Amino acid sequence: MNKRAKILLIGIVILFVSYVMFRLYVSTQSKINNFESIIGQKQLQLIKTYQKGEKALYFIDEAAQLAFNAALYESFNDGFGGCGKLGEYSLYNTEEKDCYPNMKDNLKKNFDKYFKEYFDLFPEEIPEIEYEYYILENTNLDFVAKPKQYLRMDVNDNEDYNFKKDTIVVEKPKEIEEPSIIEPDDEPHNDPTVPDDEFPPTEPQPQGNCQFVADYAQRYLGCVYSLTEVAILTPETCNSIGLTCATFVGSAVYYTLGADQLPYGHGREKCEGSKMTKIGTSAKSLLPGDVFQTELRKSNGAYTAWGHTGMYVGRGYVSNPDGVYCFKSYTPDSNGDYIFIHSYGWQNKGKPGVCYDSYSHLFIDDIFVLTSFCRPNKCV
Repeated sequence: MNKRAKILLIGIVILFVSYVMFRLYVSTQSKINNFESIIGQKQLQLIKTYQKGEKALYFIDEAAQLAFNAALYESFNDGFGGCGKLGEYSLYNTEEKDCYPNMKDNLKKNFDKYFKEYFDLFPEEIPEIEYEYYILENTNLDFVAKPKQYLRMDVNDNEDYNFKKDTIVVEKPKEIEEPSIIEPDDEPHNDPTVPDDEFPPTEPQPQGNCQFVADYAQRYLGCVYSLTEVAILTPETCNSIGLTCATFVGSAVYYTLGADQLPYGHGREKCEGSKMTKIGTSAKSLLPGDVFQTELRKSNGAYTAWGHTGMYVGRGYVSNPDGVYCFKSYTPDSNGDYIFIHSYGWQNKGKPGVCYDSYSHLFIDDIFVLTSFCRPNKCV
């Protein structure tokens, strides 16, 4: 190949490479212009929105705490009418009557007022949302608010919050699903299977002191739940079948007070039989070994066919939660809440089973509608 041919070939190669590079450049520029934002911009907007949300939540929490303190102070000064004063202080009671304030109603009423005052101090308008208020009276006074709506912000990097209010639509988690409705032919029988002489009842104890019944009931702690199988079982054999709420109470009574004291019926009927004496609905009248009966209300407002029952064990507080309405630990405290033990769950041989719960938590939201407390006749 002569020199002129080499020069021509090199020129052609240079022109081809230049053309390819030019096309790549044009193509790259056209695609860049098609992107809505630069790399990382959406992530930065998300981070900024999250920071604004955290700031708003912190403000709401602080407003709620300040409102609670103010409401608590005012609640202690409400509702003392009729008992007079000692100097500048209202009296709780006299020899003739009590004038204790209705703390629950007063707190809810006063909290709304103060919370709105603090809520309105936020630099940007926050839509008002509705809350449901609950009070848990354990060793401390816990005031719990559950929102009926939630606040939403669109993802952006602006300084404005632009709150929006949406209705909460939340599916119940599995642990608080109600049991499926059982047709009448499949409901648990009122009369449980009573054990043979293999597990005879213990010797009946003297009348009027049934602390030992409550102590024995606590030996069932951790036993699995039964939905349809009904049998009287010992603490050592309770996991072979499981215990409904009714057979749990029945088993504790059977093995302490004797077979002739076994109370029959569903949880809503546990105080209706001739073996039990009703003592009303006041928790102040409770003694260890007493039983409660309730109607069990479903989410649609109807009642189940079986209700619910359990046994009072004493004053104190519960800890170590294991699902809804169930705590694994109970610490006695004469100034604490009223504590019960019951069997609760949704399936045969299911969890959580036998566990503790407090009066304030068990009856807080009208799912368990208390109809009566009662006492075994041998304990009256």
